Amino acid sequence: MFRLTKAEWEGLITICDKFPEKIRHYPTLPLAFTEQGVAMLSSILRSKRAIIVNIAIMRAFINLRQLIDANKNLISRLDSLEKKYDKKFLLVFQAIKEMIREENEPREKIGYKIPGSV
Repeated sequence: MFRLTKAEWEGLITICDKFPEKIRHYPTLPLAFTEQGVAMLSSILRSKRAIIVNIAIMRAFINLRQLIDANKNLISRLDSLEKKYDKKFLLVFQAIKEMIREENEPREKIGYKIPGSV
């Protein structure tokens, strides 16, 4: 589990305009589950609804992983095109790579910390 950054939360609000007004302006940033957190939660929650939601979330993670892999392929293809063509297209390639690249900020882990562990 981790806390969303302000930029991530604002992006989510922009995309998902169906959030109630109360949630949009809440002073604290929301927490989100990692894929492993969802898997662990599924071992605890046994209701029919929890199982259905868990499957939907796990499928979303799979789709996200496939999307990331597709971007890796796109980046490698751009690299090969960049080597093939002269420097006239360098600016175009840089702009495309900038749109694809997503930098992840280091996050502080939330939850129980085992004494003596890293």
